[in-house]
This record gives sequence, structure tokens and C-alpha cells, in this order.
Amino acid sequence: MKRYEMTFRILSPVHIGSGVDLDPLEYVVRDGFFHRLDVVGFLQSLSPSQRRQFDEAAASKNPTALRAFIAANIDLRTHTLFYADACPLFVEAYKSNLSNPRNQLIVNLMTRTGQDCRPYLPGSSIKGALRTAVLSCLAQELNIKRPNPG
Repeated sequence: MKRYEMTFRILSPVHIGSGVDLDPLEYVVRDGFFHRLDVVGFLQSLSPSQRRQFDEAAASKNPTALRAFIAANIDLRTHTLFYADACPLFVEAYKSNLSNPRNQLIVNLMTRTGQDCRPYLPGSSIKGALRTAVLSCLAQELNIKRPNPG
């Protein structure tokens, strides 16, 4: 089997979901960046005083108390698994809904490698994009129109 190494230049935003959903206890948005958190490491690093505050937030009737505690107390230099640019609309949605118990702030994670958490484009997605481009080009050359729905 032949193998090819390719370099792609992304021309528009791309998201290929991994099927992994993150709730806002697993990430923080700060200074325009999305940070995937090492929650276990964060919890292990809490001082006794912080642990009491965490336990109070967890026992609170306010479901957003834990979100606020984590966002306020986490050291991102120590407890970030990976980070990525966050678009301004996402940052605004996060900020305006962090204390809204009706908004779950669920994020669908893009496909990533296991160990180093680097994003990647699966071969099946590349194949689908190439197939779509080829068929679109052929349809234009043959003047094939999309059927009208109905």
C-alpha cells in the first residue's frame, strides 16, 4: 500500500466531532483561549481551604457554583491538557452563560490524538471532502443541476 504525506491549508473553519462532549467543569475559556482541563490534577492540588470551598460549591443548590469555583481557582499553566483559539462568538457565549444554570455549555470535542491531544483530520473525512469536490467539479462540467426538493 502506498502512503502519502500531505500538508493541508485550511481555508475555512473546520470541526470534525469526536463524539466526546465536555461540560463546563472540564474546560475554561480565558483570554480568548479554550483550555481543556486536567480536572484530576486540579483537584489533587487543592489546599485544604480550597477543598472546603470546592465541597461547598459541590453541595450548593446553585448548579453553576462549581463552574465559578473552577474558573476562579484553576492555574491554567499547570492544569491545561491543551488549549486552542476560541472565536469571539464562542467566548461571548461562554461568558454570558457561565452563571446560567439553564445553559449546559456542552462542547463537542474535535478528533484528537490520544497522548499529545493534537487535533487531526481523519482519513475518512479527507476522503469525503475529496469525493465531494470531485463530484461537484464533474457536475459543473456536465451541467448537472441539483433536483428541486419537493
